[in-house]
Amino acid sequence: MSLLELPLFDGVDAVDLADLADALRPRRLEAGEVLMAEGTAAEIFAIVESGEAVVHTSRDGDTVELARLGRGDIVGELGLLIDGTRTSSVAATSDLDVLVGDLDAFEALLAVPTVRSRLQLIVSRRLAVNARPVPIELRDGTTVLVRPLLPTDRERHHEAVWSASAETLRFRFFTSARPSRRILDYLIDIDYVDHFAWICLSTDDEGIGIIRYVQPRERPDEVEVAFGTDEGWQRRGIATMLLGAIGVAAEEAGYPELVGYYVNDNHGSEALFQKVGARFARSEPGVREARVAVDAAVALLGSSDAEALRATVADIVTAGGLALTDAGTPPDVPVDPLP
Repeated sequence: MSLLELPLFDGVDAVDLADLADALRPRRLEAGEVLMAEGTAAEIFAIVESGEAVVHTSRDGDTVELARLGRGDIVGELGLLIDGTRTSSVAATSDLDVLVGDLDAFEALLAVPTVRSRLQLIVSRRLAVNARPVPIELRDGTTVLVRPLLPTDRERHHEAVWSASAETLRFRFFTSARPSRRILDYLIDIDYVDHFAWICLSTDDEGIGIIRYVQPRERPDEVEVAFGTDEGWQRRGIATMLLGAIGVAAEEAGYPELVGYYVNDNHGSEALFQKVGARFARSEPGVREARVAVDAAVALLGSSDAEALRATVADIVTAGGLALTDAGTPPDVPVDPLP
């Protein structure tokens, strides 16, 4: 089978795939055979040509299925990027034909710009899915959980926006009109490098806050930040904590400054920006601009919270971003949590 027949390489010129094709080797497995074993060194990746496989891991003595693989799926790339040990196993569930490559083959894969662009999203999302929520104690003693926003949060995210009050919508979107699904889909389909978001959850898994940054392409040294807190959880320090958290993510991605915009009568946002020594300016009629140094935002957190968040985000923005430098804007590629 030609690589061009697989979805990952759709639209790629055959000439650009020549080095990769030479570096891959075919392998056939029977049902039950193991392609990659948990606990072993990550030395290869594989692309499924035909057949099916399962990804599973061991937890407390039980085998937990993580994902199913089929034609065109890539697996094993995370281990190569972070130079680690397999955290999951991959086994054939039917006759399975794969193309296997080592680190040299993976570098040939990344050398194809279009493919590298698609992998950026795949890798970053898989790392985000694998990230453990970070428990953080609010100033009133309540513990909340912070983790990267995931594609599986789509309906939770959309429902929270659609059910918000007119004032909350105006503060967040500068209009009381409810945003369309298309706009909300853009806010959830993030790449974790130029567009990163944290979600804050209660210990009952209730979504109670969100913050994001987006990198405007015309201003490469800064990121625009936006945040919102559930109305029932306001004035408890969640926005302050989340501003610190997004500062950690921006710092790891190499951005020195956050830029926020808020309507003139959003006194809560203004007070928060004042707390971190923001520089203020008029943006447009009725809207103000606040510029915040990333290190000042990070300083809103306790050192242990900042380090825990940094550990969570480091692989996502480094392995998913730096290792795939200049990948551009990737298409919307559905992914699953894989090793």
